[in-house]
Amino acid sequence: MRQAMLAVMWGVLVSCGTPTDVVDWSNGGSAGLYPGVLTLGDRYPVKIDVPERMVVGEAAMVSIRTWGGGCTAKGHVDVTVNDMTAVLAPMDVYKPPVKPQSICAALLNTYEHEASITFERGGTATVLIRGSEKPGNSPIEVRFSVMVTP
Repeated sequence: MRQAMLAVMWGVLVSCGTPTDVVDWSNGGSAGLYPGVLTLGDRYPVKIDVPERMVVGEAAMVSIRTWGGGCTAKGHVDVTVNDMTAVLAPMDVYKPPVKPQSICAALLNTYEHEASITFERGGTATVLIRGSEKPGNSPIEVRFSVMVTP
């Protein structure tokens, strides 16, 4: 397994359907799903495990760590495989305090997301992990190449 330590900017925001929409952080955030935070800067780097090799038709696990705080919880991973490209987007849940004058606890939590991917033909596949980074809530994408053998 390899671990990613480099993130590249991506320009497309991850979207989710109803009943819960992606959190709009521009207004301070409201309850909902949001792209998982993959890094908190140099002190807390990206940690993603993707196999270097896969076998055609056999599922392989990808592990993605996200970061959260006192008002967040682990969500799910959106997975899309299209031919030789897999896109994985970990989504976490933000729940603001219930009482108006409450605050979120100053906790640093990690969430380990796992998802399986399968490729149906041999060759070099691309695995893209899409999330966000803080500070700034900027979208990021981490890219892997995987050899898929018959």
